[in-house]
Amino acid sequence: MSTWLLVIQIHAHRLTSFSGILRLERSGGVNQAAKDELFQEGVSTYETGEYYEAHERWEELWNEEEEEEERLFLQALIQMTSAAHKLLHDVEPKGALRLLDRALEKTANLGPAHRGVDLVALRSEIEGFRKEAERAISAGIRTLDRSKIPRIRGSGALSPGAR
Repeated sequence: MSTWLLVIQIHAHRLTSFSGILRLERSGGVNQAAKDELFQEGVSTYETGEYYEAHERWEELWNEEEEEEERLFLQALIQMTSAAHKLLHDVEPKGALRLLDRALEKTANLGPAHRGVDLVALRSEIEGFRKEAERAISAGIRTLDRSKIPRIRGSGALSPGAR
């Protein structure tokens, strides 16, 4: 039964990613409205705790993005989200710490906000999450408190396309 569940999850993941790629291709790959929609889908799935799915949405955007600051921002979100997924599922926890470090590095020179996301608050929460994860790993704790996972807060309101 477990094997079938895994196959179904992988299949559903591919179907979800495929639909996002089609949406970007139909829009010519550069339609800002389609990019904003996919970015917001990533935020929504992240907020509901679907970290792997959020990672996939943002990775689709990152693969198509040419602007360097936007690429850094998206890559930081991808790394933070991947780290959360790894830590919650006890998959390569020390690798997750490195991902959090890289997310902090990527956002260091982006300023206080990007795409409507409050980066000052996000960096602070990533640092706190990293410390909590490191403490848990050192103590041999296999589960983390989900409330410690960084939140994506708006600087004002999350504004599509705002950079």
